[in-house]
Amino acid sequence: MPRSATQNPRPPALPTADASDAPLTPSKSQRKRDAHALQALGVQLVALSVVQLARLDLPETLHEAVLAVQRIRSHGARTRQLQ
Repeated sequence: MPRSATQNPRPPALPTADASDAPLTPSKSQRKRDAHALQALGVQLVALSVVQLARLDLPETLHEAVLAVQRIRSHGARTRQLQ
């Protein structure tokens, strides 16, 4: 016995995503890439001298955090602070 269209209709096709349908939040991979980029920037900031840091227009909290890392000598503590 053949199936009729009224017994088991197919669901409508889902619309395909195009370039304008960007997700509202970045993907987990993108968030990880951003976090790694920020950590690399932090390492570069810590490598600067005090005079070079003074030339940059950094927020006060960031400037103080960079100076704090520069004072830390313990490898493990320095790594934690850089993150």
